[in-house]
Amino acid sequence: MSTGNLKIGGVCFSPRRGSSEILLKLFLDEIRATGISVVPPLLIREHSFLSCNECGVCYDGSDCPLPDDANMHLNSLRQMDGIIIATPVFFYSVPGGAKCFIDRAQQFWVRRRLIGQNEERGFGALISVASSSGRKLFEDVRLVSKYFLDALGYRLTDTLSFRGVSNPRDITDDMRSSVRQFARRFAAKIKERGKSEKD
Repeated sequence: MSTGNLKIGGVCFSPRRGSSEILLKLFLDEIRATGISVVPPLLIREHSFLSCNECGVCYDGSDCPLPDDANMHLNSLRQMDGIIIATPVFFYSVPGGAKCFIDRAQQFWVRRRLIGQNEERGFGALISVASSSGRKLFEDVRLVSKYFLDALGYRLTDTLSFRGVSNPRDITDDMRSSVRQFARRFAAKIKERGKSEKD
């Protein structure tokens, strides 16, 4: 079953092939089963993005001039109807390589918030995993992801987090079931938004 041209893209912030990448794949497999197209996810571990040096070039709406493929991947994500982020928690935030990529979205924040190109593109979801159990363990990850998605034109609507996960062996059947249900709920939102835009 196809649902038109709806597409969902994923990003895994982990620097290794671990639990968050496994859960991202499970999520995307479930999305695909609902009939929504799935774009191969961006795996941060496969890239080495330069960090924003606050050169200011993007403040007139220009593209970031740094010589890597961050612009290409950011623009690709902006073509989706929905984006799913999967990440481990490193010192209560996202891994460093992912933060470099996130900061490169400043050019899109400028266009949305300073220049007025304020197009709403869709919804975002977040799966985060951590081995510890602090009360505010996922708070910073959620905020960083929220404003990264906002810069790209997406609204973070759905979050799912798991404590006590340090490697793939810690993923339980209940967690897998939760991810599948999470994906189906997100797919329903994407379909409903797509339907309302056609009406």
